[in-house]
Amino acid sequence: MFSIIMTLYTACKKEGPQGPAGPEGPTGSTTAVNPAIYGKWQVLSGMPDTKYIILKSNNDIYRLDSAAYGFKSLISGMALLTYTQINAFFITYNYSIASNTLTLSNLNGTIVLTKNDNAPDETEWVTNLTITDSIASPTGGDGRQDIGFDGTHILWTSNGSSSILYKINPVTHAVTNFNLSSSYYYGCTNYAAGFLWISDGNTIDKVNATSGAVLSTSPILGSIQVTADALVGQDMWFCNWSGNVYTWNIGTNVITPQFDLIVSGMEYTGGFLYLFHNHMIYKCQLSPFEAVTTYYIPSGNVSGNNGGITFDGTYFWVVGYDNSGEHKLYRLEL
Repeated sequence: MFSIIMTLYTACKKEGPQGPAGPEGPTGSTTAVNPAIYGKWQVLSGMPDTKYIILKSNNDIYRLDSAAYGFKSLISGMALLTYTQINAFFITYNYSIASNTLTLSNLNGTIVLTKNDNAPDETEWVTNLTITDSIASPTGGDGRQDIGFDGTHILWTSNGSSSILYKINPVTHAVTNFNLSSSYYYGCTNYAAGFLWISDGNTIDKVNATSGAVLSTSPILGSIQVTADALVGQDMWFCNWSGNVYTWNIGTNVITPQFDLIVSGMEYTGGFLYLFHNHMIYKCQLSPFEAVTTYYIPSGNVSGNNGGITFDGTYFWVVGYDNSGEHKLYRLEL
């Protein structure tokens, strides 16, 4: 009987009219990217050493920096984006775009940029160089020293502490040991005016290029070790571990501050002073002092913890390191 009643009730039930739709719920977060963020942006405020940011549609991002004396640099990476946030160079920002203005903000501050389609491409900002040869370290030690060239051989102490100067033929890669009369701590080597100039901590020795004997020693050049040196006339340009560049006049012993820049290698040739660190090489005129060309080495083997730079009369060589971390000489197509 119960089942008959339920069947009759169901059969007689009529649907009423549909009621009005309820209000929409809040919009959920989205991982879509605002396409307006892609392109070239000129920095207006918030990044004093950065001139432009370039964000490609594949999320490759480039930071085009420029400091005093024309020292440019190029930093590249991969950006991670949503519709309202961007993570670039390991920093996360909220972003908003109004007309041609991009605003990046986080708890540390705000960066304002404007769209500039006429900004230089990353390939125009610097000149890329190619590695064309390499030579293994003769010691396998810590090779973060500046290097020199004596007209025939690349000169490299190639170790944190060494009483041997290794002479390396850039063509055959053959190595000859040259004994020095002293042991040098991260000895940066420069060959100029017929002499070797080798740093030892915070001094530089003038060394007989035939016997290895010390002929004279500079005054103390500061409280921190020298990382690079190059003789230009009577002025020995040098940099210390803190990134302070000075000149020491070898005739008067006057030491003159020049500017601040971390430099791991120096070379003077053809009337220009070349400064090397990380991926960058700066070709600098001396009067007035200015970097006239910036070279970029797009290789993971030449980035941080580099050594020095020298010119063998045909090619430039720099000290980088291979995938195992061992320091090597790399020849550049420059």
